[in-house]
Order: sequence, then structure tokens, then C-alpha cells
Amino acid sequence: MPKNIEVISQETVASIVNQNRGVNLSPVISQGVTDPPPSPDEGDRYLIPAGATGEWAVHEDDIAQWDGAEWDYTDPAANYTIYVSDEELYYIYSNGVWGTFPLTLHADTHYRNAVDELPLATISLDGLCPSWVYEKVLASGYGQTWRGEWLMAETYDENDLVEYDGNCYIAVVANIGDPPPGSSWELLCSKGDVGPAGPQGEQGIQGPIGPQGPPGDKYAIIEIPEGSGRYYSMVTVEAPEVLFMDRYSCRFKRNAIEARCKLDGKLIRSCEPGSIQVVSSVSTAPVMIGAEIDGNVVRLRANRYVENLSVNFVVMGTRLGRERVRFQRRTKRQFESNQRFWTDLLQGKFHA
Repeated sequence: MPKNIEVISQETVASIVNQNRGVNLSPVISQGVTDPPPSPDEGDRYLIPAGATGEWAVHEDDIAQWDGAEWDYTDPAANYTIYVSDEELYYIYSNGVWGTFPLTLHADTHYRNAVDELPLATISLDGLCPSWVYEKVLASGYGQTWRGEWLMAETYDENDLVEYDGNCYIAVVANIGDPPPGSSWELLCSKGDVGPAGPQGEQGIQGPIGPQGPPGDKYAIIEIPEGSGRYYSMVTVEAPEVLFMDRYSCRFKRNAIEARCKLDGKLIRSCEPGSIQVVSSVSTAPVMIGAEIDGNVVRLRANRYVENLSVNFVVMGTRLGRERVRFQRRTKRQFESNQRFWTDLLQGKFHA
């Protein structure tokens, strides 16, 4: 083994990994508790497992911390590393799942110092993450800083290390907005070639069908006018709760001050029972209109008779499955991710 190779503990590696990602992760008590503890102490932290219940049911794989009044949640990024106290093990978040953190030091070395050619230990994570990622994280001890995936809006200093398209690059000058490969970057190591396909494994047993998830909220893109080649988005109205609306027109019969209008059955089935209400109406004459909903029928009443009276009205109801869902709390990381998504979308950075 070349000189100056140092055996590095799991604790040291996990600390280096997290520091280079700007992550401050204190240990968690457990990753096997599915029910939110009834009387947690302030600062208690848990890694929420699959099958969690109650408030935790929608936060699988998140890190929950009790702030003295409520649970705060951290959405893990790729390669988060955390210590689970009741198991005395480190876990790493990779490829969308948490797994244990086995480390194996290899005897091979890589040299990346023009003056002293100091050797750097290589870490193998048994397929959880590419070994060169952590190899370059450890390089931070020699004046190099691992910055993760290259981002357009980030400012990079000389000797910063980034991942771009599977390759690792080092910044030769400070820069911003200059993607690798380019004059600001030098290739440090390339991604390997795709290996040969392994043998076909045995067919696994059919797993149980999972529960139907709630439909996602969407917006429509339409062509106006049809055949013009010009497309416009019809964005959903922003509101603290998820609402459906529908518009109707009702004509009063001769000599009548009351009228009935039947609601669309699909609207009723799409909304929480009893949540549909008439929220606005406009009549063809200056009269007062009252409205109430009786089952699937809207009953309208005018304060006086007007010949050929018609009323246009709008109803609104809470989307099925979203009752009492208002102002859902999110984390700072989710807020920043949402901001980046909409900024990139408006700048046309997404492609089909």
C-alpha cells in the first residue's frame, strides 16, 4: 500500500459527506417507529419508515423533528447520511431509498496534486453510490471541495468538484453559468462504460396491489384557435384548498318565480358530499335571486316575476378526498425546489 494512506472511520466519512453537501444531520432515535410518539421531547428526531400512520403517513422517508409544538420534516436529498441511535448504524439515502452504510477501503490510490501527489483513499459503497463520488468528497481534505451536481445558478471557486453527465470535473478558475466541459473546467474522471448484461434472474412472486393514490392536480394546455399552432396554458386557480367549479344556465317558466336546475352527476361524484354551493349568479333582469342545493338539484327563487327571466350561476365544491386540507405545510427545501421548477419551466428549460 502506498505511503500516507489513512484508514478512515465511518463517522469521519459520514461527517465529510454531509459537510460537503451543507447538511446538518443530528442522529435520529430510530427508523422503525411507525406511529408518531404521543409525548416527544423537543428536539427528538425520527427517520419515518414505510407503513407510517397518522400525520407521518404522507412523510415516508422524511426526517421528523419535534420542535416543542409540532413535527418539522426534512425531505432527504441524494446521498444524505444519518446515524440511527437504536441500531448503532449509519444510513444513506440513495436511489430513492434508505440503506445501511457499509464502507470498504480499497488499496488502490488516485493522485491529483501537482506538487506532492498525495494519495487519496477510495471508498466502495457496495453499489449504493459510485465510489468516485466519495473519493472526490475525501479530496476536500487536500484543498478541493465537493459541490455535488453542477447547477446553472451556483457560483464555483477554483478547485471545486462537480458531477455533470456522469463525469467529475474540477474548476480551474472561479465561474458561474459555465457548464462542463468548458474553459472553466478540467475533466477529473470519466464515467465508466456500461458493463455487459448479467444473467436473467428468477421470476419473483407477484406482490400485492397497492392502494390507489390520489389523482394529481393538473393544468391544461390548449390550442387557440384550433389548428392555429398557438398553444396556451389554462392554469388552476390558486387557493388554500382544492376546489372544482361548474357553470349553469337556467330559464324560468312563464308566470313562475321559482326554477330548478339539475347538477352534473360527474361533478357531484368528484366533490366531497355536501360541499357544493352556489357562489355567484347573474340574471337577465334586475331582480334578487336566492339559491339552495337539494341533493343534485339547484333551486332558484326570484323576488318577483319577470317575463323570460334567465339566470347564469356558478357552483363550487371541495375535491373528493381533500376535505379540510388547507394550507398544507411544506419545508424550505420544498419551497426552493418549487421555485426552481417554475423558474426553469418559464425559461423553457424542460423538453418533452
